[in-house]
Amino acid sequence: METILNPLSQESAVLVTGYPLTREELRILAAHWTSVYIEASADATLMNSVGSADLRLLEYVAARHRLMEPLLGDAAMREAVREAEGRVRDRIGDELYAPYLKGESPLGDQSEAEWAEREPTPRPVCPCAVCGEDVTANDEEPTFCGSVHIRCLPTHLAECGVCRSHPPLAREIGSVERA
Repeated sequence: METILNPLSQESAVLVTGYPLTREELRILAAHWTSVYIEASADATLMNSVGSADLRLLEYVAARHRLMEPLLGDAAMREAVREAEGRVRDRIGDELYAPYLKGESPLGDQSEAEWAEREPTPRPVCPCAVCGEDVTANDEEPTFCGSVHIRCLPTHLAECGVCRSHPPLAREIGSVERA
């Protein structure tokens, strides 16, 4: 039998023997994992954001369902899905469950709108570690190492032990000899 690792637990590969699992207990497990699947899917849809942990979790649940379905049959799996849908609908409410079913992302849209309306956060000004002029990180003149103008970077790389420890950057800049 294929081992399917649960992304939430290191113990998922440890099989339990000697426990007489009933069909009802297996159906309850199917409903639980369906709830987990729907909640992860709803969160990703409503926020318009999905992460790698979400994808691993969804893959895990789908694999567990493939194992349970032949043991439980279609009717019991449908019952587990209905139960899970009810749990999730109760948890997030109809005002979010309906948009989830339509594939809409009202929370993600709201977050994006709020982000767009925000005033930019003022960036701190500090003297460049090389030339002494004020440095403010912005799109017109990026900084490096928090307080160095890009134009001063070759000199800075020669002097800064932290920055010299990043050989790919030093090779990209190309003006620093390595000791």
